[in-house]
Amino acid sequence: MTPLLPGNVLRRCIHPHLEPLALEWINFAVLRRSHSTLHEDRGTDPKIVADQQGHGLGVHLDRYVDSSVARKREAVAALWSDFQALRSGPTASN
Repeated sequence: MTPLLPGNVLRRCIHPHLEPLALEWINFAVLRRSHSTLHEDRGTDPKIVADQQGHGLGVHLDRYVDSSVARKREAVAALWSDFQALRSGPTASN
């Protein structure tokens, strides 16, 4: 039995499916980052994803997880809302 080399798997098994979509530029780094980011968006325990990818939690979060545009917008909207509340001052409840 011969071991599978990652480059051969990518070239022989994955790229043929990606070429019709003009995505043959995708490599394992892109797949790893996409895997991490999609799990982050789903709320998966980061330790589980780090274990799946074979590295520590710090590497997983610092290097591979990108926040989605939607989550970035939510964060900015929440910050803006807080800022607007501070600008308008305390409301008169009495």
